Amino acid sequence: MKYLSVLLTCLSVMLYSTAKADLTGIVCYDAHQGAFRLQEYSWGTNSVENHEYQMNMNGTFGTLDYYDNPSSWGGLDGVISATDAEDPVLTQHFTLVNDSGYGWIGFIVEVSMGIPFGLSNAVVNVPLGWGSVISGPTLVGPNYVGTITYSGGPVVNDGDPFDFQFQMGFTGALNYPFTLTFTPVAVPEPGSLSLIMVSGLLFGWWVKRKNRT
Repeated sequence: MKYLSVLLTCLSVMLYSTAKADLTGIVCYDAHQGAFRLQEYSWGTNSVENHEYQMNMNGTFGTLDYYDNPSSWGGLDGVISATDAEDPVLTQHFTLVNDSGYGWIGFIVEVSMGIPFGLSNAVVNVPLGWGSVISGPTLVGPNYVGTITYSGGPVVNDGDPFDFQFQMGFTGALNYPFTLTFTPVAVPEPGSLSLIMVSGLLFGWWVKRKNRT
């Protein structure tokens, strides 16, 4: 009996540690107050064994919201449905066209959910050479908010595609409402660049002078 109870305990631990939820549906739509336009989306299974899924979204990022008001950000709201409250993994994959009229040197994605979640594997596929920094998630008011900052690569000019992705992990519910907020970082104006360069030279001169004294 002692060995049987030990065996049953081991089996239950193994089953619990390997059990993961399957996703049954994803619904999403762009936020009407932003400059992002969702054109189409689809989702499917990346790995049945590991319960990993991927959502693919195509859209454009312009300068006006649905009411023709100027907007420098865009957004997406959605709900993920699962079979049970274990931990599925979802890759969010976006292909955006820069329709803003200016070049991008950075792109910030803010992810908000009502429960704790994890962010990982944030990469830019097009153009090559971009990096990413993930911060959070942390509790901000009633929601958990995480931020991904993409930067460091070639400029995404007006009319160019920007293809990026990241993974989300979550647990504890059957339905997971989420909000994504997109904010591109514009190429600085020539005047701003000159000011930055002059400021850098002045600071370097000041440091050199201070070291001499």
